[in-house]
Amino acid sequence: MDNCHGTTFFDPELTNTTRVIWIESTSLHTIDAKFEVYKEYENYLTFTDILLHHKFEDSNEICKRSALQRLNFLSKVVIAIKDVVSSDYLLTVLHIVTEQELSLKNLKAVCNKINLKDVYESLSYSLEMQSLGTLLNPFLREVAKSYAMKLLEDISTYTEHEFETNLKKTFADLKLHTSAGAFQELVNNVNDVVSQFLLDSVLSVKEDHPFVYSLRNHFNAKVWRVQVAVFLHEIVYTKKTAIITEIFKRINGVCNEAQDGMRRISTLIDDFISQIAISDQQTLMSEWKMRKAIVDALPSNLTFVAGRKNNISVVKVYLKDDNINVKADIEKRANAVGIKPEFVNVTKRMDKSERLKNTTKAKKVPPSMNKNTRKHLGNIINNTGEKLMSLYSNITWISIGNMPKGLHFGKPCIVLHCLDKMLVPFGEKQLPVSWEGYPVDIRESFVMLACSDGCRSLGNGCSIGIPSVKVAGSVGIFVKRRFSELQVHGFLTAAHVALEKHRDLNNRNSFFSAHALNSNIHEITHPSIIDGRTITRIGRVKEAFYGQFTSKSNRIGIDAAFVETYEDTKENTEFHCATEDDLTFDGETVVTKTGRTTGTSFGVLCYDTCVFRTNDPEVRGKYYSFPNCYGIIDQDDNHPFFERGDSGSGVYLSQQNKKTNKVLGIGIGIASDTDGSDITFVCNISEIVRAFNIVIPTEQH
Repeated sequence: MDNCHGTTFFDPELTNTTRVIWIESTSLHTIDAKFEVYKEYENYLTFTDILLHHKFEDSNEICKRSALQRLNFLSKVVIAIKDVVSSDYLLTVLHIVTEQELSLKNLKAVCNKINLKDVYESLSYSLEMQSLGTLLNPFLREVAKSYAMKLLEDISTYTEHEFETNLKKTFADLKLHTSAGAFQELVNNVNDVVSQFLLDSVLSVKEDHPFVYSLRNHFNAKVWRVQVAVFLHEIVYTKKTAIITEIFKRINGVCNEAQDGMRRISTLIDDFISQIAISDQQTLMSEWKMRKAIVDALPSNLTFVAGRKNNISVVKVYLKDDNINVKADIEKRANAVGIKPEFVNVTKRMDKSERLKNTTKAKKVPPSMNKNTRKHLGNIINNTGEKLMSLYSNITWISIGNMPKGLHFGKPCIVLHCLDKMLVPFGEKQLPVSWEGYPVDIRESFVMLACSDGCRSLGNGCSIGIPSVKVAGSVGIFVKRRFSELQVHGFLTAAHVALEKHRDLNNRNSFFSAHALNSNIHEITHPSIIDGRTITRIGRVKEAFYGQFTSKSNRIGIDAAFVETYEDTKENTEFHCATEDDLTFDGETVVTKTGRTTGTSFGVLCYDTCVFRTNDPEVRGKYYSFPNCYGIIDQDDNHPFFERGDSGSGVYLSQQNKKTNKVLGIGIGIASDTDGSDITFVCNISEIVRAFNIVIPTEQH
């Protein structure tokens, strides 16, 4: 915003314009993005009614503020014009106009410009046989018209002046023009009164009046016109008080009706204004500041959500263990900003047996719906998932499902999985009860990437890590990658396993090979330093992507890395990418994987359009979303399909409990619901193969 326009835009006197700062952000919660803008313009926003609006918010608030501004303007206009034409002014202007219009000089001028030829030639009888009223009718009409137009001109000029005087107090640059049509009823009334008055005056003239028989042979001559003007002046000038009285009665009646109408309109406008409820941005700003105060008070490496729960300010903190000293420190910090802390032990939360102690686990089954409905719901999630993630920081992932109870029991729905369904984060609204025409089911769930922070030959599912970094993941799929004229041996795994600074790729939405990270060597060890005292450097990262990948036809979440191995592992076996024709989502498609933690396990394909997010631990409010991921549920409740440390595992289709050569994708994360059920997220192998220039090997073990 340049200085000139910026100065005008932030002018506190500019109260009659709806002003909006439009905000766009990527992978940053709406409220956090708005607060960043607020901090930059805080000095202006504190004293002005400028709306901060994010692109993901609906436009209702802008529409309401615009409507309110227009109604306030209209209210001021109505008030300004309601009493502008007073009775005293009407009498004054009537006296002035009557003196001018019925003067002998003006009557001569009016009579002299009338074209009598066309009027008189249309008469059926000779002029000598016509009555005096018929002969003088053209003059009477023109005099009445001149009178009415003069009165209109004077009232219109006065009205414009009074309007501008009143309104310019509020609208400095107002230019007002009063339309003649606005006074049409007044003109018609005046015309009728003057015409009738003149005709009655003419008809009251006695037959022996000298004018009656004068100059009947010179009807179109100038001397005849002068005589008509003199005659009219003689018979009406002495009766001008009567004409003023009659016109005043007519016009004042119209003005009184208009004033009553304006009062009714003013009341209606005020009632309507009182019904428009706009958000109090100053109150919202205090919520944003509370949100920021909590961020500043707590350690930066914590995962937490803060807001109101049952009208109590609460911060829900997720910890790896129940360390008493850490909890005491957090309680002290939270109490300092007036907020109640709640704690969740993530390790216990992710442990299914712990979750089942206090809950009755419902058997997780795939959503029941026809293919078209599933596809339609999937498109809704694909098109609006990013918007939901941005607006509601409580959401962890989104899927489709069936309503478990209530009015819409069994109907297809959008499922919003959140950290705490009773908590409304500061500055945000409650989660929606419907979305894009479908009911919404709200469930509690916690998402985390499945690398661990706790076999000597290299194979599928073997432990891998980064030198000197306490993370562990799994070898995924052995592949070859085209590189210029060469084909390079290696394997696929998750980017968050292979690169310590994997989030930097998302910040620039670029591939590792085109990123500054590629200027350094990023080696991979087997096993990870968590799993063995002796580690071997087995290869280096040559390509990776982390975040939303946009292909020609779709957006898809990719968390993948290609590791070029220093030695040929001889593990290459044939594989194919699973296609849409291979997949069903009715509980019949079984998949398998081999991972570092759970070994070989089996699951059931349940979703194909999941979108989930992970938060940036270093930038509060920033997140990374992964749309169009597959969702896998456990086949056996006693044997989890996926746990921490399994990230990077290759997920294959299975038949009769045996792995096939059809690959679904790479397992990257887990969502753990409070009912004890888990969902494993898998990113699509087809997009990875295309994006990374992967060659399908001839043999894959």
